[in-house]
Amino acid sequence: MSVKAPRPIDRPQITTTPLPKSQFTFKNLLDINNPQLSYLSPLSVISLVDLNAFYAQVETVRLGLTDKDPVVCQQWQSLIAVSYAARKYGISRLDTVHSALAKCPDLICAHAGVYKKGDSHWAYVEGWPSPVDHKVSLDTYRRESRKILRIIQQYFDLVDKASVDESYIDLGRSIYEILMDKFPQLNVKLSKEEQDQPLPNIPKILPIDLQWEGYIYESQAEMPNTEDPNDINKKPLPPAIQDWDDITLLIGSQLLFKLRQTIYENLGYTTSAGLARNKLVAKLSGGFKKPDDQTIIRNCAINRFLSNFELNDITGLGGKLGESLVKRFDVPPDQNSIAYIRENYDLKATKAQLKDDLELANKLYNIVRGLHPSELSYKVEVKSMTSTKNFRDNSPWTLEDAYGWLIVYAGDLTNRIMDLDNESMELSQTKFSTRDKGILKRPKTVTIGIRSMAFVRQTRQMPLPFHKDLNKMRQSIQDCAYQLIREYMENNTNLLKLNPNYKSVRDLYNDHPKNCRIMKMQNMSLTVSNFVALNDNSLIETFTKSNNKDDNDELIKINNQMKNKRKMENDSIVVPPKKTLTDKDKQAITNLFKEYEKGNTKTNNKPNNINKSNGHQSNGQQSKITSHPSTSASTSSKIKHSLKKSSPSSAIDIFKTLSKPKTIDLLDELKRTNKCPKCNYITINDPIEHNDYHIAIDLSSKWNN
Repeated sequence: MSVKAPRPIDRPQITTTPLPKSQFTFKNLLDINNPQLSYLSPLSVISLVDLNAFYAQVETVRLGLTDKDPVVCQQWQSLIAVSYAARKYGISRLDTVHSALAKCPDLICAHAGVYKKGDSHWAYVEGWPSPVDHKVSLDTYRRESRKILRIIQQYFDLVDKASVDESYIDLGRSIYEILMDKFPQLNVKLSKEEQDQPLPNIPKILPIDLQWEGYIYESQAEMPNTEDPNDINKKPLPPAIQDWDDITLLIGSQLLFKLRQTIYENLGYTTSAGLARNKLVAKLSGGFKKPDDQTIIRNCAINRFLSNFELNDITGLGGKLGESLVKRFDVPPDQNSIAYIRENYDLKATKAQLKDDLELANKLYNIVRGLHPSELSYKVEVKSMTSTKNFRDNSPWTLEDAYGWLIVYAGDLTNRIMDLDNESMELSQTKFSTRDKGILKRPKTVTIGIRSMAFVRQTRQMPLPFHKDLNKMRQSIQDCAYQLIREYMENNTNLLKLNPNYKSVRDLYNDHPKNCRIMKMQNMSLTVSNFVALNDNSLIETFTKSNNKDDNDELIKINNQMKNKRKMENDSIVVPPKKTLTDKDKQAITNLFKEYEKGNTKTNNKPNNINKSNGHQSNGQQSKITSHPSTSASTSSKIKHSLKKSSPSSAIDIFKTLSKPKTIDLLDELKRTNKCPKCNYITINDPIEHNDYHIAIDLSSKWNN
């Protein structure tokens, strides 16, 4: 039913045809009130909400148009979304912009937002941007998707975001609450042993405010008999309500319709939706009535509904796997594959056909009957993010061109990290979650990938200093990307051959990047990966509204628990006590070195360079050597024997190793020369800032290890 259609009024109360005994137990009912068990209950109610031609809808709303205006969303000369008004002209995503305009001269072509080379922020531009110096941004659609997700979370506690325009919803707790209010006979306290009792029969007349919303798919028993000439023109019977599973779906249809209305009233977007007992059937029913409608599949109608689809239409059974199953079960080409397997193979026969994969056999048996349960969960943890572009410009490339695109990549990746932060903060408002709440994450590795004009792809990576502040994070990604592109060009190409006027790479890098010619690239990408959690209360507070004290306290409590856990783990590590040398041990070692000095002087006939103060210093450095008083004499004799066998030259080497090598202070070197020895002696402007950069790199390397 359309959210824009007027609501029918004065609808009569719904009458039911109760079964002699309910097929469901009190435990089945209680399970839908538990988000961890709800999807397993036969009374479960799962919905899929799908945004209709989402990108095109976003552009329609942005431009202030109506759903009757033919709108397409374009990327360069291709179409990435086509509104339903435009589809009436025969336009599809296979069309180009020019072929679509030929079909509909009044077509409104809205180009997606773009980054311009050298800009870290995207924008909408007038006209059609050139792919030579622009990169498409999908941030607009991700932002609108987050708005929709927030509305859904206002109504329901468990949402599984399948994609930018699709979300699965578990309606269990909301339905349970209404059942307890409308049907007091269900609100009884039972022991665990008593929960297996069957539920009471449903009432013969439902409360006046319980009405179906949407299209209720008919069961086989409700369809007219096509073989009987008297039934050909008859309409299907009204949807039967026989047990509590029908009532839970009826209540779910009302809740789902209210949600779709709210999305339309607040944001202007229409949705299609499906409602069933599991994700499998909800997914198929979500696209059954488009656009702007919802389809309800009762348990009694599942088998007939699945006959509209083939096995390879099921998520996870497409492609070669679905084709191989159809062949293995000898499905005739003129018969429905799902119905054929269901009607000809029971569980034992299915396992016999798939004896090499019994897990798949059990899954297939449930799938063809529409009974396969799938848990709603939040999307898989982000492991990496990539920003990439194929280049079309044939003009000579300079290092400035590469820098310009790396600025775009850094901005794009930072925006997506911000999306991840927002998603984590919104997740913290959800009561039930299988993921960490309120935990912000940052990448600690950055990788550049380059595909040459010969289609040879190579990569380089380095540790990425990460920051809480997103602007600093963007700058960190950008700086590391600059270093990686220089290292790649220096190690994989002949820069001096491309730039014959320069004597060294250092001179080349010290000049302006626009003067540094580099090889042409077919594609360049930048990837951030190895995300780690930032468990800091001050960080959480910056992302929590100041007037939302409960959420703030909850997030701080969660992070304190994690800190305490790590502290307990560290406290459990037993550190062995430090051993110290006795005065007797120290004296024995001192005597050894004195004797060795004398022997060395006689051999070389030269004055010994090691004076007493140095000897004391060596003695001090050797204070880390541990020994027991009872063994000091034997230790002394062993050292003597070893030293007598060594040559004079090796003796000198030994004493050299006792002195600590002189280290170069990077900051002093930067201040003195304004050139960095760690970066091929490139010229730097701010020594302190550049020194901090290397400190961050070193810290990040330690964290990576």
